Amino acid sequence: MKKLSIVLLFVFAILPSLSAAQYKKTNLTDKNKEFLQMMIPQVKFVNAGIFMQRKTLENHKNYFVKTGILTIDDINNINGIAARYNYDELLAEDYTTREEVLEYFDGLLERVDIIPEKMIIAQGIIESGWGRSKSARECNNFFGLTCRDCGGYVVTSNPNATYYLKKYETLGDCIADYANILNTKSSYLPFRKIRTKMRKNGEPINSQELSGGLVNYSERGYRYIYKVTFVIHKYLSNDLFYYMHLS
Repeated sequence: MKKLSIVLLFVFAILPSLSAAQYKKTNLTDKNKEFLQMMIPQVKFVNAGIFMQRKTLENHKNYFVKTGILTIDDINNINGIAARYNYDELLAEDYTTREEVLEYFDGLLERVDIIPEKMIIAQGIIESGWGRSKSARECNNFFGLTCRDCGGYVVTSNPNATYYLKKYETLGDCIADYANILNTKSSYLPFRKIRTKMRKNGEPINSQELSGGLVNYSERGYRYIYKVTFVIHKYLSNDLFYYMHLS
């Protein structure tokens, strides 16, 4: 983790030297800029953690492909990651053939993958009103995330509601939970299938295309997807590092 922090600090340090001419001018208020400069490093940090977990799994898979062997330590490591993503444990007695083990890896890797950064930020903009909503200010909840039967959380504005707005200690905790929800809940299986297809085709993880897997995120359905892609196009057309150095 220390090594990762050093790398991120180095990258942020060299970005001001890049020519501003390559970027598209974007009309952002000072509050909008503050929101992006608060959100972007946290999003990158959460995704970096997911990326490291994914690389660990890929290394275990590649080793198994080459040798046909997984040690007890390997299996414990894999199962530790699987538990974070609500995925079945890898038990030797349940996966007896090479093909079954590889299918297990592929299923877990479908969950353990990064979330497109611009999509995360666009949803944060929409759901929190650029960080101005009550849930963002009082609960660090920037994505309208709810729970059921969780006493002590802030209730929704509907007095008859059975759902409650989640409350987080930090913005980073909220982003991590949001990412875990997209990576584990059955409602977002279409999102994960699109992402897996991109991986298999060697394509970059595309925010606007993957937004099509969010149809179950909001009651607005496809209108919500359109809004997410619109926000990405209007406010986030440049590389995210660009917004970190706006004054």
